Amino acid sequence: MDPTTLALLVVAGVLVLGVIGESLFERTQIPDVLWLIAAGALLGPVTGLVDPHVFSGGIPTFAAVTLVVILFQGGSRLVLRDLLRSAPRAAVLAVIGWLLSAAAVAGASLLAAHFGLLPDWSVGHALMLGSMLGGSSSLVIMPSMEVAGVDDDLANLVGLESALTDALCVVSTLAMIEVLATGAASPNSAIAALALQFGVAIGLGICAGMLWIPMLNLIRNHSEAYPLTLAALLGVYALADLLGGNGALAILAFAIVVGNADALLAFAHLRAEHTVGLDARVRAVHSVLSFVIKSLFFTFIGLMLGPPWPLLLLGLGIAVLLLPVRFPAVLLATVRSRFDGPSRLVASVSLPRGMASGVLATLPAAAGIPGTEFLPSLVFATVVGTILIFGVAFPLVRRRVPTLTNPGERPQATPPGPEPPSLSEKADVAEIEAMQAREAAAREEDQHDPEH
Repeated sequence: MDPTTLALLVVAGVLVLGVIGESLFERTQIPDVLWLIAAGALLGPVTGLVDPHVFSGGIPTFAAVTLVVILFQGGSRLVLRDLLRSAPRAAVLAVIGWLLSAAAVAGASLLAAHFGLLPDWSVGHALMLGSMLGGSSSLVIMPSMEVAGVDDDLANLVGLESALTDALCVVSTLAMIEVLATGAASPNSAIAALALQFGVAIGLGICAGMLWIPMLNLIRNHSEAYPLTLAALLGVYALADLLGGNGALAILAFAIVVGNADALLAFAHLRAEHTVGLDARVRAVHSVLSFVIKSLFFTFIGLMLGPPWPLLLLGLGIAVLLLPVRFPAVLLATVRSRFDGPSRLVASVSLPRGMASGVLATLPAAAGIPGTEFLPSLVFATVVGTILIFGVAFPLVRRRVPTLTNPGERPQATPPGPEPPSLSEKADVAEIEAMQAREAAAREEDQHDPEH
């Protein structure tokens, strides 16, 4: 079969499977990404119809675009008031959870190296692997919480934690790659790099979001509103990277500011003629793009599963290990809070790894670090294993926690209800009513006119 024809058929099948998966998710709460991963595995390692290495060159770019789209969709739906209430606990959960997970993964890899499964493995390699797999995936958790209609406080807690640990994984892994490749970095420089990335990203995201709020007013209901918004997102991500910040965190900050534009204007005692924010058209188009990109990415994860099989089994074992280490982190982060036992269980099973780990797994070999040639197989197996655990456990424990009235519809920063008319809109209404009155008078006059 012609490669182009095969590619078109694969993409068509993936999109159809994605639609079916989302429909099943709404009914069963089993994440739709599991079906996509299974489809990728069927196309790649099982049947060999698609060679995953054909796409390897475009992984970094595709991963960056995926992260931009998904984080913007999730971040723009976070209500700022609720987010600020969740931020301290989310930060505690992110740091403690990441440290415990990274330590567990590093220890497991050193044990595997002792039995010969990981040749040329060192403590530095172990710390690098722990850094990659230390954090949960916002790409899986945010959409899952939204579709399942989980209570806002709980959704904000695990959603913000996943966004923070995405950034922790990226920064710490890059620092360890630099240590292993050159030996130039020190612990102090790694901490300084982490602070710089977080500071630059958050500052840039907030500033860019505040500057974009007036643009939302200008492009409101404009046919090109979404392309301009997407261009702004890509620009913010690229600029954050150029300035030494974390692009993912910058996008999250930008999304939160833009998604809460009305609340921020009210806080600053500024008034707009009408509601300022992302209109329904922009949200609808972005939701479709998010669906397409997510479907393709997790199918690619399935494609990348493959030999050596012992490392694949090791990755699944590490996935199982990551579950119990989350319990103490969740307990410490939710102490003296309103979260009950079922809510803590939901937070504990929210451990799926995803895109950040998968992309980072391809970097050590490219940097020439020995012993990392088969690292993607190990990491992708762990990603799949954690998603499987989440897919089985999440539907079981979610039923016992409060849910939103309409799952998938998170409240926005402004209260629901009809938008009050502006002065210009009132004038337009008055003019239309006057025109209708004149037309009615003219028709009545024509009816009484003998010539008519």
